[in-house]
Amino acid sequence: MKNRFLLISICCFLAISICPVRSETIAFPDIEKVNTSSFEITKIEFDSSKVVLYCEIYGKKDEKVSHSSNCFLKGKSGKIYKINQSKGMTFDSVYQLPLSGNISFHLIADPLRGETSFDFIESENDILIEGIKTFKQPKEALIRCKLSGVAIDRPYSSRLMITKENGNKPVAINYIPIKDGKFDFEFSCNEYEAYSLVFYEEYLDRYFWRITFFAEAGEVHFKLFPMDNRLQNEILGGPINNEYVLCKNLSDKELGFTKRRIETDSLIRNGLYYNRNWMELTSQLERTKNKTVIDSLQLLANKFGYMDKLTNEAIRIENDDSDMSLKRIDWKIKYSKEHCSLVGYYLLTEATTLSENYRKENMPLCLDIFKSVYEKKFPTHPYTEKMRGYIDIKVGNFYIDFVAPDFNGKIVRLSDEIKGKVALIDLWASWCSACRSFSKEMIPIYEKFKDKGFTVIGVARENELKTAVNTVKFDKYPWLNLVELKDQGNIWLKYGFGNVGGGTILVDKQGRILAVDPKIEDIDAILEKIL
Repeated sequence: MKNRFLLISICCFLAISICPVRSETIAFPDIEKVNTSSFEITKIEFDSSKVVLYCEIYGKKDEKVSHSSNCFLKGKSGKIYKINQSKGMTFDSVYQLPLSGNISFHLIADPLRGETSFDFIESENDILIEGIKTFKQPKEALIRCKLSGVAIDRPYSSRLMITKENGNKPVAINYIPIKDGKFDFEFSCNEYEAYSLVFYEEYLDRYFWRITFFAEAGEVHFKLFPMDNRLQNEILGGPINNEYVLCKNLSDKELGFTKRRIETDSLIRNGLYYNRNWMELTSQLERTKNKTVIDSLQLLANKFGYMDKLTNEAIRIENDDSDMSLKRIDWKIKYSKEHCSLVGYYLLTEATTLSENYRKENMPLCLDIFKSVYEKKFPTHPYTEKMRGYIDIKVGNFYIDFVAPDFNGKIVRLSDEIKGKVALIDLWASWCSACRSFSKEMIPIYEKFKDKGFTVIGVARENELKTAVNTVKFDKYPWLNLVELKDQGNIWLKYGFGNVGGGTILVDKQGRILAVDPKIEDIDAILEKIL
């Protein structure tokens, strides 16, 4: 009997081992981690003889790109699978990106057998996509939202970023391809929240416009025009999106933002927004290939404040905009008080963040509206967690613990690193010049007190790991730095910094907050006193 059971087991094992790979197609496969936003696998076809990866390369128009033959797949088992062909883009050849900034091609690899996931590795261009699933995981969610739309008169647009509306810079949670001027995308979520679409080429040019909408059940349709004509954009959706569009149009009309945007666009379009010094410097940065020259030019660029980059006419508009922005804070607070809706709640979170940074006298009113109205109506909503953060993150309260990976992928718990020390929690981003300037100014303070019980823990808010790594190498931060990729840990939200690039929190040895966003000289004075 034992022999018969053994024979049956062996036969079953052999049958599983030699049976052909199933024939299946997976669009937008689930992945665990990616280190680039310019290369994407949009579809995978599996069968018994091969695996076909449908790939996209994105970048700026006329940018030179290539795809190295030094690439392969690595299964979860550790087995290496060879990539045999590249169709649509020849291995090791240099291509110039067309007007759309996009090239499509596909790779043909040996068949995967018995793998539940695999990695794509291209050593030459340092591309690593980890944990690509060979099956679609069912996602349980309360809300299924379908996005559809047309990009009108935008032959140069091949991709959209979909981001959650909680940051100063778009942090992509996914990418949506645009084919023949059309796009479709479905996603699931558990809460009705605000999201944005950002055109990828605008993001690369660092001058982008957010198309904000709400995820709600059913379809949300977009008509999207070029940047200069963006006031013609249309969003058609359910009741939440309809309220938001009406609200936004009313605000723009009452506060005069529409006219101001037209003036700003005209200056930018005619090259009159940024002054000659800044334009010459950025032009040199784009032209030069010499790393030493790039480093020296970047040091010069870092010395420019935002207003230092502008012409006199642009400064006038910016000053007017600042005054209108303060009026918009008041407008949002008024709307949120009069309209207890999800749109009103979203506007309250925006007004609270802006008040924290620009009009602190409004903070008590914002928090009173939250406590008396929205906290009760939306007790479990993510916006409630964000608003509670403004109450909790203040001098005398305890810091909020979190975990995040270091640059090698090791998960680090904040409390383990700062236990028994006075610590500065430095939340920063490579794209936030003010954050980086502050962090660089902290280096001598850190060196002065590091042997007396003081430490700094940095956390970079990024889309890609390599931007954080390169920034630390360039700026030479000597302390431990972690990374928050695509807001996966909601660290900025927990600390009430959702709509800004970063912030700092100084805590004592017991974990109580000593200061929020302190100046360098204040940190120095506090450390002199307590260490």
